[in-house]
Amino acid sequence: MTIGWIVVCILAYFVWGMPPNWVAAASIRGVLVATNILIIILGAIALYYSMRESGALRRISNAIINLNPDRRVQVSLAWFIAAFVEGIAGFGTPGALVGPLLVSIGFPAKIAVPLILILNSTPV
Repeated sequence: MTIGWIVVCILAYFVWGMPPNWVAAASIRGVLVATNILIIILGAIALYYSMRESGALRRISNAIINLNPDRRVQVSLAWFIAAFVEGIAGFGTPGALVGPLLVSIGFPAKIAVPLILILNSTPV
């Protein structure tokens, strides 16, 4: 990653003729944008771990299972939860929250991963 940044800075200065202060400003802006995204993703991961440790993930899983044992209804509920989480946090965080939820209600991981990617693409 650092090598890529150095290569891009060299190209920007020598090939495209960007002034050094523009290169520095673009680098600082890139760090700030990346920090913003990291804070959101780390928040989603922290939310997942707190839900898991407090038992909320298990309670939500049991509620979905007890609501209707039909897999189609469970996928629909997961879709609504994924859209809700995407609307709140963005950046694909439903993958960190709804994916483990699908696995905990009995979906195989090989099904849950592509399913959550499809469910996440709908509200975006």
